[in-house]
Amino acid sequence: MAAPKLHNSAAWRKKGMVITMDEQFLTKASLFHNIALEDLRSMLKCLGAVQKRFEKSAVIYHAGDIAHAFGLVLSGRVQVENDDFWGNKSVLASIEAGDTFAETYAFLPQEPMMVNVVAAEASDVLFLNAEQVIQICPDSCPHHGMLVRNLLMVSAQKNLMLSRLSLIHISEP
Repeated sequence: MAAPKLHNSAAWRKKGMVITMDEQFLTKASLFHNIALEDLRSMLKCLGAVQKRFEKSAVIYHAGDIAHAFGLVLSGRVQVENDDFWGNKSVLASIEAGDTFAETYAFLPQEPMMVNVVAAEASDVLFLNAEQVIQICPDSCPHHGMLVRNLLMVSAQKNLMLSRLSLIHISEP
C-alpha cells in the first residue's frame, strides 16, 4: 500500500470533502502551541492540510514507504511498529490524539520508512506536507514561523525521550 496521497484541499472542497475537525483541539496540540485560531485556519489552507480516517489495524505507512507528510493524530491512537527478521512485532511507540508521527521521515524524503505506522483503533489523522511546512509563505506570517519552532520542539522532545530510553537499556545488567 502506498503512502497516503495528499490532495489539494481546494479540490477536496470541490468534491464535497470538506476538512472538518475540532479546531479548539488543534490549538491545544503542541504542534500548534501559541497559534491563534484564526491564524490556524488560514495556515491549514496554506499548508494544504488533509484529514484522513483510518479504521483499526489499517496501515498508515508501511516500512519502505517514502513519507512526504507527517501526521497529527486528531482522534484515536496509532502505533509505530517494527517487524523483525523472524516476524516478531514490536510496538516502538503509541501515538495519542494531539501527538505527531513520521515527521523525521517526512523531512528526509529520500529516507524510506524503517517502521510501520498502524491505526491501533479507529483514528482520524491530519497530514501536513513537510515541503509546504518548511517553505515560508510569501506573506512571511509569524504563525508559520511559530509552527516551525513548535515542530522543532516536538522533535527535540522525542529525541530526548529516545536518548533516555537508550541509556536505560545500556545501563541494565
